Order: sequence, then structure tokens, then C-alpha cells
Amino acid sequence: MNNKSEAIVDIRDGLSVTDRKILSVLIDMLLPNTYFCRSSKVTHEIEERYAIDPYDSYEIIIDLAREEHQLNLVDGHGNFSYFPAAPDYSECRCSEFLRSLVGNGAFSPDVSIPVDMPLPFLLIAGTPGYCSIDSKIPVHDKASVMSAVFSLIRNPEISNEELMQIIKGPVLYVGGTIINTDELPEIYERGHGEIRFAISRKTLNPECSWRSIKDICAEYCNWYGHKLTKPEGPKKGYYEITIQYNAFLTNGTETRYFSLKEILQEFIKQYTNRIKKRNGCAPNTDMLCQLLASEAQTLDEVMASKNDSELNALFSFLASRGKL
Repeated sequence: MNNKSEAIVDIRDGLSVTDRKILSVLIDMLLPNTYFCRSSKVTHEIEERYAIDPYDSYEIIIDLAREEHQLNLVDGHGNFSYFPAAPDYSECRCSEFLRSLVGNGAFSPDVSIPVDMPLPFLLIAGTPGYCSIDSKIPVHDKASVMSAVFSLIRNPEISNEELMQIIKGPVLYVGGTIINTDELPEIYERGHGEIRFAISRKTLNPECSWRSIKDICAEYCNWYGHKLTKPEGPKKGYYEITIQYNAFLTNGTETRYFSLKEILQEFIKQYTNRIKKRNGCAPNTDMLCQLLASEAQTLDEVMASKNDSELNALFSFLASRGKL
């Protein structure tokens, strides 16, 4: 990356300045249409506009196209797996979620300004870690994250450990169960640490291919930089994946490690300010929860599987109703 500070993930939207630069090019090039564009053409335009190396920008596009967290900002066509095809042999376009954000005016022309996300995108989508300095947030379950947000809104004094009773740690695309659950409260409090998963045939994500657990986990770990080990001893019929959790983020004024509660507080603060700016007054607790739940439900409807013509009609309808 040209500027290391531009690669630090913002706590408010889960994106870095570099991510927003790449998304701004995608929006300008591809938003007016629903068809796919060759990835090499997109990376060339990114290089021309922002002088970002095509290899780096393609890596970010691939990660933004991941469907592991259901909130992919880019739709990929072709081989977008852990060992992707060259950009000349793949295509991409703006996803339904990205279109909904643009339709809501969530993006600012200034790429240094965070996106107004309708939900805690940082925790739900995670950050890969290879395109930033230390930021490495794994994917978390959307339902549990939203439950934690509602709990924090209703009880601002709730502790980080109590929030952990709701979220209960990250989830991996390949599946698995967390081994060191007793260490999670401390990890999420200080903002960094190692989380270990046990992967067996029983816990493997059924959406993964029929190949061996080792091959599946090896590809996954090679891409994200996780550590894969095979425990020694008899009847150890599982593999361990060790992931780094590093909430080294910026909130616009400082860059440091943030706790889980602080990440959720920053989202609530930003969301409240957006509602206040839109309505002219700060919402109370009940109103804030209702608006957030309504927006989350609308987003689920937008992310439902629909064809392109239906999506275009849906975006126009939601925009006219002020839902997006």
C-alpha cells in the first residue's frame, strides 16, 4: 500500500481509506449497470486514479466479494476462491448491499469519511488482515451481534463479559468450535489475542466441498494467514485453526486497540448521529431500537435472492419510501 495509515480499518464502518477508494471506483464504473466487468479493467482504473498496485486492489476486491458473511460489497464471477484466477479471467460488479448503501446516501465523495453502515459491518463482515497493519477481525454471527447492540442500547452499563454471553465469539466459514472459550472475555476486553477452533468432520461446514478436512482448512488458512495444526496423541480426529484477533482500529481521532464494547458503542454513536441529523432530534432508546430493527429487516429483504430487474425495482421503491 502507498500509505500505511490509509490501510488502518475504521471502527465506524469496518473499511479503510484504501477500501473506500476501491469501492468509489467500482461505484463510478459499475453502479449504473448490473452487468459484470472484467476485473483487470477495474484494477487498471483504480491504479490510474489512486496509484494503488493492481495486485493489492485485486486482493481487496476478492475479499469484498466473499459471501461468508452475507454482506459482500462486491459480486464476483469466475474463480474467486482462496486461490483466485488472474484478473483477466474473472469479473466483478457492485453487490445488492453496496447498491443499497449508495441509494441511501451512505457514501461520501470524500473517501476519508466513513460509510454510514446500517449495522455493525466491522464485526459481521470482519477484516482479512492482509491489507492493513494489525486490524484482523474475524466474522461474527449477524443475529448475535444485533442482539448485543440492542442490549447495549437498553443498558449502557453492560459489561464486556456480559456482551460475550450474547456474541460468544467469532465463526469460521469452514465451521468448528472454539476451544479456549474461557480466554475470550479477556481477548475481547484488551482487543487482541489468539482464538483456537477445533475442526472435525462433525463440525465442518456442510457447504464445503467433499475434499479432506486438511485440504479445506489448509486453503482457508493460507488465504487468511491462520495457523493450522494437527494435535498429537491418540484419537485426535480433528485439526486446530488458530486465528489472530486484533482490534487495532481508528475512530478518526485515535488509533489503538478497542474492546468489543467500544466497537459496538462507536456504531451506536454513529447510527444515533445519523438519525439525529435526519430527523432533527436525538431518538430515545425505544425509538432507536425500533429504527435499527426496521432497517435491519429491510436490509434482509434487499439481500434476498432476486433477479436484476426485481432488484432495480426494489431499490427504487425503497429509496422513494426513505427505507434506504
